[in-house]
Amino acid sequence: MRTFSVFFLGIFALIFLNSASAQDAKAAEVLKASEAKFNGMADFAANFKYSLQNPAAKNSGASKQGKIKYKKGKFRVEMSDQDLYCDKNKLWVYIKADKEVNVTPYDGSDGLDIETIFKSYKQNAKARYDGQKAVNGIACHEIFIASTDKKSDYNQVRLWINTKTNFLEKAELTDRRQVKTIYEFSNVKANNGFSDNEFRFDVAKNPGVKVYDETN
Repeated sequence: MRTFSVFFLGIFALIFLNSASAQDAKAAEVLKASEAKFNGMADFAANFKYSLQNPAAKNSGASKQGKIKYKKGKFRVEMSDQDLYCDKNKLWVYIKADKEVNVTPYDGSDGLDIETIFKSYKQNAKARYDGQKAVNGIACHEIFIASTDKKSDYNQVRLWINTKTNFLEKAELTDRRQVKTIYEFSNVKANNGFSDNEFRFDVAKNPGVKVYDETN
């Protein structure tokens, strides 16, 4: 499950919203507005792109892209090689090349629930406002955040938050080995009215798919 946890720590980089950021008044203002925006959404959908920059790896800079849908702890992620579905009780991982889906019990403590992550990081980070910067031609607030939690995989993050919409446009996470994970978001749409069925893999709609179910 660690792979999925790391993935969602990036997708939801706003985990670093925190009351400790009050020492920087502007950072606190921007983060509170962005958190309020998130809390006010019934659901959202977005396109994303992410890449890794690892000084010690030959494939540094490799990138991937996809789409995400999210609704209060439920999520669906679509990529070229696999899709993930979660209804808060089960996790479906559909491997497209093999035409198989693995179903496992979902454990929210693995860190994929945005609301849980918000709470756990509330007191464990310090933020600094670094001014405005354009991301793909969009004016954004740039915020640098340092985690004070020694158990956290990521100890630094930079967020670029849209000055008009308060949505996250870009996030750059740096772990303790100085490996950077960079996420960019686009076409963000809130309050789509997603049904719960959006977050469950429908075997009937995918004939020929082998199912390996560990929940029975």
